[in-house]
Amino acid sequence: LGKKQYKEALENFRKLEAEADKAGLPEKAKAAVAFRQATCLYLMAGQSKKKEDWATVEETLKAFLAKYPRGTEDLLDPSNNMRGVVRLSLIDVYANLSKWDAALVDLEALRRPSPEIRMEDRVLAFVLTAKVLEEKAKGGSEDELQQALRQAMDLLKQVPSAGIGTTERREAANKLDEVYP
Repeated sequence: LGKKQYKEALENFRKLEAEADKAGLPEKAKAAVAFRQATCLYLMAGQSKKKEDWATVEETLKAFLAKYPRGTEDLLDPSNNMRGVVRLSLIDVYANLSKWDAALVDLEALRRPSPEIRMEDRVLAFVLTAKVLEEKAKGGSEDELQQALRQAMDLLKQVPSAGIGTTERREAANKLDEVYP
C-alpha cells in the first residue's frame, strides 16, 4: 500500500475510535482499532524515515501498551493479542531513533521465558537484539564492531539452547550465518 492509502486508513480508524464509546464497542475491539492505527503510523514512518514520524509512532505504541494490558485479546488472532507485535515494533522504533539502550532493555525482557510472550516473539527478540547490537556498534571503532558481532553471535547461538523450537528459529540461524558466514 502507498502512503496515501495508509493515510486514508488511519483517518478511518480515527473516526471509528471517536465513535467507539458511543457504539458500545468492547475493549478488545477498541484495542484492535488502536492497533490498526499504530500499524498505519508505523508503516507511514517506515516510508518517510523522518525522526518526528518515528517519535509519533513511539508515543502511539506506548499508549497502546499502557491502555490495553490484554491487547486485542483473541479478536484479530485467536493465539495472538498483538502486545508482542507492538513491543517488537516499539523496539524497532527505538532503533530508528537510535535509542539503543531502551531497545536493549525491552529486548532483554522479551527474551526471558514467560507465558505472556509467544515463542515467535521471543525468537524475534533474540534476532532483533543481535541486529541492535550490530547497529549500535557501527558508529564506533572496528574493535567495538567486532565485539558487538561476537555478542550477537553468542546471543543467536542461545536460541536453540533456550528450548525455542519454532519455525522462526530458522531466522535466528540465518542471521547467525549472515553475521559469521
